[in-house]
Amino acid sequence: MILQSGTQQQISNLVTLIGTEGLSSARSLKSLRDLQAGYRCFIERTQRRHPAGAVGTTRIVTDPDEANRFRPLFVNDSLLDDKAQSIVIEKSEDPEAPEKHALLERALQELALYSPEHRVLFDTVVTDVFILPSGIAKAGSTSAALGVIWANPRIHHTLHDVIELLVHELTHQTMFIDELTHSHYDYQLIVERSTWATSAILHVPRPLDKVLHSAVVATEILLLRQELLGHPVRPSIHPPTPALHRQVCESIASMEAVTRKPTSDRVFQDRACEILENLREISERLSTGSTVNKTH
Repeated sequence: MILQSGTQQQISNLVTLIGTEGLSSARSLKSLRDLQAGYRCFIERTQRRHPAGAVGTTRIVTDPDEANRFRPLFVNDSLLDDKAQSIVIEKSEDPEAPEKHALLERALQELALYSPEHRVLFDTVVTDVFILPSGIAKAGSTSAALGVIWANPRIHHTLHDVIELLVHELTHQTMFIDELTHSHYDYQLIVERSTWATSAILHVPRPLDKVLHSAVVATEILLLRQELLGHPVRPSIHPPTPALHRQVCESIASMEAVTRKPTSDRVFQDRACEILENLREISERLSTGSTVNKTH
């Protein structure tokens, strides 16, 4: 969410999380490393997971046994699991894992050249990226495993594609953190299909939490292309820019239509309403033709 709400907002959210352990914990933060260490302590305390890598470094896990220890965290049978997540990630060893590892490493290095802020935030927020195969999807995140990303890029993907994949998942992670620090939804209302809206990326009806995430992610990708990477001619991870922007606009309109209903006026809490309004403003700016026309 760096390109939508700024780096300072992401840092502020992390400080707030760490501060839940006590005001002294937040006041003791003197450096980026302190922030990164405090965030890992928060994960240990709240999710009972001990990040094994070095502080401030994202591990890419290719060992199938270790990778499969992350997999149960992504098997979500709750009412909000509308896409059968339990069958997406396969248990089998990925013979292309070394090549995918190398591709992810190169993409992270390239991202640092385009935006040091994105790379620093990535290494702060994402503790582990694990690689397991799937014939259905290419990556995923879950609030049940804060700091963990599942990645399954195709080895023929361009660096631009994989950078978008990584920023996509980083944006989900920052949204999880934002929700932990600012309540987003009334989950009793979200499970009701009458409150579902159209997602910006899959472009199908989904629960509002998924739809807001989708619109935020898609908008971050649009801004990433506009401000940093340029607009790809044949993207593999996300739709081409004109289609993606159109779907974001439709998703925003769909969410606004739902949240204006008298029966669902509080399905979005104040913070989610702020995010939705920011999305609308950014979308309008993009619609005025401010999008650059760089291609590659």
